[in-house]
Amino acid sequence: MVRLANREDGEIYAIVEKNLGGGQLKVKCLDGVSRLCKIRGKFTGKKKEIVAVDYWILVGIHSFDSKPKCSLLEIYTPQEVNQLKMTNENWTVFGVEQEQSEVDETIVTESVTMNTEINIDDI
Repeated sequence: MVRLANREDGEIYAIVEKNLGGGQLKVKCLDGVSRLCKIRGKFTGKKKEIVAVDYWILVGIHSFDSKPKCSLLEIYTPQEVNQLKMTNENWTVFGVEQEQSEVDETIVTESVTMNTEINIDDI
């Protein structure tokens, strides 16, 4: 089961833009704001998943800080990202809607060409 963002608790989806090192990431949140993200101890150490650029993550926004900062709460696998895309969120900040429309156009184009009938009597 995919962990969903709880807006009342200050949780929001983000995508990793850059790994800054020292347990910090630069992320772009779903609200369009770039934030400095702190990787919590739960995600560090041996045999822990390394967070890479373009990973989808869940972050908790720091409401007590005047600068845009957040903490890493969850890392999503590609399968979980596909499940998240089916939710009612506006994913245009991450560029998902554009990719989906390109896929739809390809499917429509292929189905139109596949439905073309050739009658042997016409040849």
